[in-house]
Amino acid sequence: MSKIIRFTDELVEKLRAEFEEEIKKARIADGKFSFSRSFNSVNDRAILRFTEQAYLKMTALVSNFEKEVAWHCVVNRGEEENEYIVSDILVYPQTVSGVHVDMDVDEYVEWINKGIEDGDDRFFHLHGQGHSHVNMAVSPSPTDLDHQKEILKDIRDNGFYVFMIWNKKDDHNLWIYDIQKNKMFENKDITLLIDEEDNGISKFLRAARQIVKENRPVTQYSGYGGYNNTPTKAAATVQSSYSTPTKAAEPDKKKSKAEKTKVKASATCLTSYGGYWEDDNDPTSPFYVRDNFYQY
Repeated sequence: MSKIIRFTDELVEKLRAEFEEEIKKARIADGKFSFSRSFNSVNDRAILRFTEQAYLKMTALVSNFEKEVAWHCVVNRGEEENEYIVSDILVYPQTVSGVHVDMDVDEYVEWINKGIEDGDDRFFHLHGQGHSHVNMAVSPSPTDLDHQKEILKDIRDNGFYVFMIWNKKDDHNLWIYDIQKNKMFENKDITLLIDEEDNGISKFLRAARQIVKENRPVTQYSGYGGYNNTPTKAAATVQSSYSTPTKAAEPDKKKSKAEKTKVKASATCLTSYGGYWEDDNDPTSPFYVRDNFYQY
């Protein structure tokens, strides 16, 4: 659910009326009076859509910098309701550490002015700011939140701005402030989409998945405990235990019922992997199981 960002004239009048009504009804026992009001918008959501190249640029920055790094997002409104499209990523002058990014102010101003003077249309649509948290969680620090507040002060009444934090695990935190619509969307309110391009990496990976198959081990024993495919760990253990079969000694007919049960259980375990023994037709063999042993 989105939240409001500012008090519009209409909302101020509504709050004034509610406040006056509460004052008239109040009965004060301790000389104190309080009035509170929560502000939520309708139950709507936002869409943050990346072009494939923009997304690859951003994730490449996060993956290849071992310290924090920050960037601007080139963002425009989309055709759908509450849709915002990130079409490019630009890295601005900065000094970084493992946990902090400092904008080089003089160099930043020069960088912005040069982009505008060169007629680079991207510099007229820098409606987003992102930075990495390397291998840390993507929860905003107090510095991050203060930075967001400072940027929000400069956004025009018909503008919007996107904030994002990413780490190397691809965890992310997103905020969209739309001043014109007076709506703020948080991470849980935002659907993240990445467009595929016909000549891009998504098409390449999609084609690769169609011809690359995973090797899935299948155990199939044949003859004297041998196997002709890669065995599972459990199967290999059984095979190793019985890899050199020898004729079993004549069993003691006076063995207890518990011991005979144990022998039968061992043979059953072996036969579940398709093993063969020379004396499997010998009812006196400790490996003989009448009904569920393979014959040859």
